[in-house]
Amino acid sequence: MKPKPFRFGLKSLFALLAAVGIFCGMIRAVVKSDPAAFVGVGAFCYGGIIAIPCYAFVGSLMVLTTKTARGQRAGEIFAAVVGASAWIAFLFGALNQAPQMFVAFSLAAIGVVVWLMRRNWKIEEGPSPENSLQRLIAAKKACVQQHPNGSEHVEP
Repeated sequence: MKPKPFRFGLKSLFALLAAVGIFCGMIRAVVKSDPAAFVGVGAFCYGGIIAIPCYAFVGSLMVLTTKTARGQRAGEIFAAVVGASAWIAFLFGALNQAPQMFVAFSLAAIGVVVWLMRRNWKIEEGPSPENSLQRLIAAKKACVQQHPNGSEHVEP
């Protein structure tokens, strides 16, 4: 059987979050000689569970309200800032007693959010839907319609 190429999905994202959390927890355990090495795993994963839907929700709202590719990218950047802020705020609340772990997790969270944002910047191939929409609107305005009383009327 031919092996399937790796696809990055939700399961692999959570596996990545857990791996980064374990790595940062181990660094904290070595630096502080602390047996609570796995505290960071939960904080990092739960922060990701809060931040990634926040990023997706804000990003979808921003992309739907913009018409240009540049506006969509600005919306993606804004959504990434909101998502990273939510993640870092959760990390701060959970890890404010361990500043080294907080900084390490915050940098990892920023890296994950930037990576997600950059993956969404791919512009799809094909004709732009904006031109088709403008032609449809123009055709609709020029359309001759019948009024209920039977007279014809051209909409402006």
